Amino acid sequence: MRFLANENFPLDAVEALRKNGHDVAWIRIDSPGISDPQVLSRAKQKTVFS
Repeated sequence: MRFLANENFPLDAVEALRKNGHDVAWIRIDSPGISDPQVLSRAKQKTVFS
């Protein structure tokens, strides 16, 4: 399953999801500082193409 974790999502949770075989994009690393509407737009794109 694919997840998009926002900046405030804890690293422990990101690592646990990845350890269990999930694909996790993390805003804190991939696009730090983007606005909430930009995060939502990116999340919609992820679900459309998965």
